[in-house]
Amino acid sequence: MDEPHLYRQISEAIRQEILNGHWKPGDRLPSVREMAERWNCTVGTIQHAYGELSRQGLVTSRAGQGTKVVDKLPIVHDTPLRWATLVHRAEAFLLEVLTAGYSLEEVDRATRQAMDRWRMVEAQSAPRE
Repeated sequence: MDEPHLYRQISEAIRQEILNGHWKPGDRLPSVREMAERWNCTVGTIQHAYGELSRQGLVTSRAGQGTKVVDKLPIVHDTPLRWATLVHRAEAFLLEVLTAGYSLEEVDRATRQAMDRWRMVEAQSAPRE
């Protein structure tokens, strides 16, 4: 695979790992050499991928300290991939509970109850003006 496409593939794979919690805020990513071996590519390709992640605000790189996931991930709204990920997770949840024997009505009722609880928590933690 040529470098322009590979660096995007690598940065997207790492991005998804960060957003899915595989890499937590403050975690140090593997060195560019380790990643180059893992992806069977050049160090420059990994540097390019890490640079892309840095431009997206997901990682920071410092000489001698490596590349780390930022302490606070940026909030990304309204991206098709983000929405597709949420729908996929919802479908996986539904498949799990429906095959466990719960009815759609039970799942709906339980989900609404859980959402109401989270709304209360969110309302209590919202800053007061």
